[in-house]
Amino acid sequence: MLVARDACAEEPAWRFVYDAQTDGCPSRGQVLSQIVARLGFDPFRGEAEATSELWISLRKDDRGPIAVVERREDGKALGERVLRATSDCVELTAAAALAGSILIDPTGAMARREAPRSAPAPEPGASRAEDPWSEPVTIVAPRRPEPRLGFLLGTRALASAGLAPAPSVGLAIDAALRRDHLEVRLEVRGDLPVESERRNAGAGVSTSLLTGAVAPCWASGGLRLCGVLMAGALLARSDGISPAERDATAFAGVGVRPMLATRLTGPLYLVGSVEGLLLLRRLALELRGEEVWSSPIVAGTAGLGVAVLFP
Repeated sequence: MLVARDACAEEPAWRFVYDAQTDGCPSRGQVLSQIVARLGFDPFRGEAEATSELWISLRKDDRGPIAVVERREDGKALGERVLRATSDCVELTAAAALAGSILIDPTGAMARREAPRSAPAPEPGASRAEDPWSEPVTIVAPRRPEPRLGFLLGTRALASAGLAPAPSVGLAIDAALRRDHLEVRLEVRGDLPVESERRNAGAGVSTSLLTGAVAPCWASGGLRLCGVLMAGALLARSDGISPAERDATAFAGVGVRPMLATRLTGPLYLVGSVEGLLLLRRLALELRGEEVWSSPIVAGTAGLGVAVLFP
């Protein structure tokens, strides 16, 4: 006796959720078509009643576009695969479509049921995985890129408090070498002269700052958290005294500097920073035996500028 069976009734219905957060990626319909073509049947015909869901999310991190392929049952995530592209989003979505088709039909059994009668039957004793997450799944995906070095050159305008007798402004020029999440920055800085508010018999003092710094950073995307070691000289000059007197004293400090970089266009970034600096030696200015300024223990600086990234 020949009994016909409705293959579709035995196949679970799936819902396809596609979230592309990057530009230049294929549409939901294009990705869905790739999955259906790889499976040899359409598991999304009954999406309205489906409890099984295939999620494909596309986004970018600091190393480029990635795809997250998830299987969900009744709203609960049962696992995921993360794929990374070496070139563009089209290549990435092709790999994600393959991964999604494997999650839906890991052994190809459902596709064989819908194949023409002339198609060869599966070999006797062929294994069948009841749960695709319980067996290893090989995904043909782009190779993960090797770590690469990046070089950055930038400049920032600075505004500081606690480094001079009055709020000061300056300019910093820095260069950075980055490998994966580790970045090392070298910096030179100069602050414009600032005059003290206190005067002695009509005479006053102005100061300027010249420093160098090294800052090891942990970088993730556009965010950086840096430690800072700074050293240099505080230059002082008397005003209202003839002849003018000049002096210099050593300057040193350690601190913390969060930074945020936002891409403007191509390799050009807008960079903002804030910094707290602990002064390792107290600075004081005297004029005619009277102290006209002494530094606080902690100084702060805010910066805004641009940087160019050389891959």
